[in-house]
Amino acid sequence: ALPGKKGSKLVQQIPAAQFILDSFGNTFTSDNSNASRFGQYTELQFAKNGKLCGLKTLEYYLKRQRV
Repeated sequence: ALPGKKGSKLVQQIPAAQFILDSFGNTFTSDNSNASRFGQYTELQFAKNGKLCGLKTLEYYLKRQRV
């Protein structure tokens, strides 16, 4: 990526990563058509200049048989 473009590339990648996690961890129930079957902690990381420079996500309670 070109200098200064990393943050904009991350902005595009974050929803894509979320979609992949949701495809493993969400399911259809009688009460909810998109029920989450796991917990998630997401941390946006910023450089000293205030620009987005990274993302950290931790999943928990995701059953092994779902992966």
